[in-house]
Amino acid sequence: MALSLRGERIWDPFGGSGTTALEALLLGRNAISTDANPLATLITKVKCSSLSPEQRTELSSMISRIKTLELTPDVGKLLSRIGERTSRKIPAIPNLFEWFSQSAIEELLYIRDEIDTVRDANCQRFALVAFSSIVLAASYQDAETRYARRPRVLRPGYILGLFARALEDSVRKHEPLEVLLGYRQALVEIADIRSIAERDLIERESVDLIVTSPPYANSNDYHLYHRFRLFWLGHDPREFGKCEIGSHLRHQRQGEGYDLYEKEMSQALGQMLSRLRPGRYAAFVLGDSVFEGKTISTSDAIARIGEKIGYETVGTIERKVHTSRRSFMPAARRAKTEQILLLRKPPRRLVLSFQPPSYKMWPYERELRRREIASLFGIKPRSTQGDNLVARLDCYQVDKARRLTFTRSIQAAAGTPRWLTWQKLLENGDSENARKDPKYLTHGIHAYKGKFYPQLAKSLLNLADLKPGASVLDPFCGSGTVLLEAQLNGYAATGLDLNPLAVLISKAKVAVATESAVVMDRVVKDFCDRIIQDRSSKNDLEYFKPELQAEIERWFPLPVACRLGWLLQMIQRVPHPTTGLVLQVLLSSVVRQISQQAPEDLRVRRRKKLIDDAPALDLIRARINFFRERLRHFGERMSCAPVVMRPGHVVQGDSRLPFTFQDLSTTQFDCILTSPPYATALPYIDTDRLSLLLLFGMDSVTRARIEESLTGSREIRERQRRELEKSDRGQIRGTPRIGNSCAHHSQDTFTQQWGDRRIS
Repeated sequence: MALSLRGERIWDPFGGSGTTALEALLLGRNAISTDANPLATLITKVKCSSLSPEQRTELSSMISRIKTLELTPDVGKLLSRIGERTSRKIPAIPNLFEWFSQSAIEELLYIRDEIDTVRDANCQRFALVAFSSIVLAASYQDAETRYARRPRVLRPGYILGLFARALEDSVRKHEPLEVLLGYRQALVEIADIRSIAERDLIERESVDLIVTSPPYANSNDYHLYHRFRLFWLGHDPREFGKCEIGSHLRHQRQGEGYDLYEKEMSQALGQMLSRLRPGRYAAFVLGDSVFEGKTISTSDAIARIGEKIGYETVGTIERKVHTSRRSFMPAARRAKTEQILLLRKPPRRLVLSFQPPSYKMWPYERELRRREIASLFGIKPRSTQGDNLVARLDCYQVDKARRLTFTRSIQAAAGTPRWLTWQKLLENGDSENARKDPKYLTHGIHAYKGKFYPQLAKSLLNLADLKPGASVLDPFCGSGTVLLEAQLNGYAATGLDLNPLAVLISKAKVAVATESAVVMDRVVKDFCDRIIQDRSSKNDLEYFKPELQAEIERWFPLPVACRLGWLLQMIQRVPHPTTGLVLQVLLSSVVRQISQQAPEDLRVRRRKKLIDDAPALDLIRARINFFRERLRHFGERMSCAPVVMRPGHVVQGDSRLPFTFQDLSTTQFDCILTSPPYATALPYIDTDRLSLLLLFGMDSVTRARIEESLTGSREIRERQRRELEKSDRGQIRGTPRIGNSCAHHSQDTFTQQWGDRRIS
């Protein structure tokens, strides 16, 4: 993948079983795989997808049912009765009973019918791949590569057990791959490369790199060796056989030699060229062909054809083929080497049109948009109709355009594809949703007053024109908006804040972006399942320190206080640290709704009408489900991410004090982006005092000390107020004003309390 960048589109037009597609996804690319073989595309779809917790449950249920039936006495008689209902699904295999016994047909029909009842498409595909893997074992075909009849007797229920174990093994063995894959997906379609334009599957000049291994000429016959599998999956192998490039049987039946192969590959190369972006590469893994005892260099032939239709030949690399990797067909088995042929579509300059977001922009956002384009490309774009901006650029500069914030897509010319920006994909995916979304990924994990909105932070980072991996500092990071945006754009983010809750939210936000979405989804789902039933009791109040219990019972109805103690204990047992952080933040986000605090008030003021109970478990489960939706959406988009997500670093400490920076892993930063507190800041500590009480065990005295230490705090204690008033009266009488400002007084209080060390 050295010829592509992260998030770019890789296409394998002879996708086979999905090797290129899977490797592209694992390397952070956006993958497309097409193949004329329906079985190959089915395997690719399964290989390049992950199972959600719900999907695993559904497949486990199917496995259990099939295993139970296998062990049922008189399973043969039972299936014969069921067979009356499923007989309409018997595939149209010529000479069916010469290749399958009656009992094998009944068991295969039952399994196929069970699979058809599964509504989830991904579950169906996993089950169908397992089903196809046992078809030959259920038949009289001699071997995988030997199309000969060898009758054998199979005990009743044997095929059922074979399927159950195959599906169970498939799901189990796929699990480690899912951890790496996340929820990234490839576009996989059944398609004959020669007629790809008729299907309109891939837009013209939209592919960044082609990596493929075309069929060897006069070599394999996939339609023959997968004949029974294709029939049982609902496909006709004879139709596939008519279009299989390089088929040994086709060359024999049509009486054509290497000319047929060159003709068909010329058509294929033409289709690839039309889909490839200017200046981009196509890599072909090729092997020599044998016709009438003569060896023909396929790489030379493909290079000659490519140059004739418009490619440039970059070069050829030869590699040895391991003996265990050679084809099972005699015509190809003798090949000892393969060639990697590299072709390129000639580069050219492009006139790019930058389309604005679907939502209405503010005047300052329009100005930021212009400045972003000018900063990234070193040009001043000109305006066209509406908010469209146009610039003439080198074809290689398109890659930078994906970083733009207030641009949803870039288009080279009318009728050519639009490349969606990373911001557009993060917010709305590839839909035409007109809504500005400030809550993608973890931005909406917790309400936080007065925070940055993400699009502004990203646009300012773009204006800084930082290099990949640059370090960004936010010394007043709040809930972590700048930190997450820095991560999503490939920078190393560090944040500081004095508010413990803000630090917790920030840590959760930045931790999620570098985790496997699949792993987190499973752990969160497991936690959600474990709190469906309320198992709290009065004993759970003992989770809280004795000195805090009076305040907790004052602000929470007793049943709610017990549930909170139980939930916090459950969260402590979660084995995944990042999930534990997220669950604490999600719990904090519902605290107002389940407390005696008036929900609409920034201050902690009691409700006019107190509540006796609140649906704490329902609310936290709803928040968990919201988080899972955002997590899945982000996981699916990760194959389009143009950057590597780097871990974030969040520290609780005072950015005014030098010692706060001493233990940071980075002390030199490429960019500082922050929104400092206003001179009379919002009462953050008082607003979130209930979360600080529950999650950190902070009593009122500790909270007050932190409140005093905040920059811009407008909280003045009674003693301070009297001193300031006395000072003012003295100044009016002509006496010089004495005493520190509020900010300096707060700093002195903070230093006395904590000394020369960080809050951690």
